[in-house]
Amino acid sequence: DSRFMNASMGFDIASLQPTYELTLGVPGSSFALRIADRLGFPQDLVARATELLEGEGKLSVDQVLARLEDQATDLRKEQRRYEQLRVEAEKAKKRADDRYHELRRQERELLHEESKALKSRLDGAKDVLREYLKSLSQQETVTRKGLDEVRRELQAVEKVVDEVREATHAVAADDTGLVPVPPKDIEEGLSVYVRSFRRAGVADGPARGDDVVVRMGVMRVTVKTSELYYPNDQARRRHASAGTAEPVGVTPVPAIVQTPDNTLDLRGLRVDESIERVELFLDAAYLRGEGAIYVIHGHGTGALKRAVRDWLAGSRYVIQYRRADREEGGDGVTVAYVGDK
Repeated sequence: DSRFMNASMGFDIASLQPTYELTLGVPGSSFALRIADRLGFPQDLVARATELLEGEGKLSVDQVLARLEDQATDLRKEQRRYEQLRVEAEKAKKRADDRYHELRRQERELLHEESKALKSRLDGAKDVLREYLKSLSQQETVTRKGLDEVRRELQAVEKVVDEVREATHAVAADDTGLVPVPPKDIEEGLSVYVRSFRRAGVADGPARGDDVVVRMGVMRVTVKTSELYYPNDQARRRHASAGTAEPVGVTPVPAIVQTPDNTLDLRGLRVDESIERVELFLDAAYLRGEGAIYVIHGHGTGALKRAVRDWLAGSRYVIQYRRADREEGGDGVTVAYVGDK
């Protein structure tokens, strides 16, 4: 009758107690012979009953049902154990997330203080130049040409100050603790964090409207630009400055002659393939004791150049890097000096 369903109630044969667990769709065993044996019935009666049931073909079914119930009991125990593990894992994840957000907050505060100090120094330098310009304008012997030259230098300094301010200002992070990527900064090869997938990835190209394609391992997915974040503010600042490749605050290193052995040509390759080749080439150069390598990436859209320089900035084998001089290939080539940081 379709109005009825087969079912069974759980029974613990070891304790001779019901478990009060209902299993739908599976018939249960009566455990009659097993219970009789546990209760101390004479063995010859249990044996004779077993023989009779085997003759009718009922015992094998009963044994199958018993095994099924034992397996179901084991599965329920495993389910409860995994549920407990899941609860513990969620608690551990929450503790890790709380710690991560606290560290991100401390990092943002530290970066903010550092950027404030740097901007204060730059603003002070700009004020000194303005005072110098003012004093020069009050001197009758200063020529108009001299004043124009000083003004040009002042404008150049102000441009640098503005660029540094943009690259170092404290960016507001949302509740993820990460820095959103402006749509205009999205380009091929940019390392990003995709909030909806909770995974890191690489932009496959610039944004198209509100959408962008991101590669995460073997997957290529289309997500909203609002889902993309820099892994951290340090990555944002490195991305902002990667286009110039001007070494700052480092000791100048001697020029090294470019040869076929220390030159890697990446033109025509995709960003991910190029980074793999740079990594292998740099490993080999380090083992050979090369002082520097020349990476030819060309100009193009600038995505490959930026990706290469961004990767070099994080390599433990690269002491510093710079764009090549005009006679070395100009901004289409990056020179990386090899050694231990």
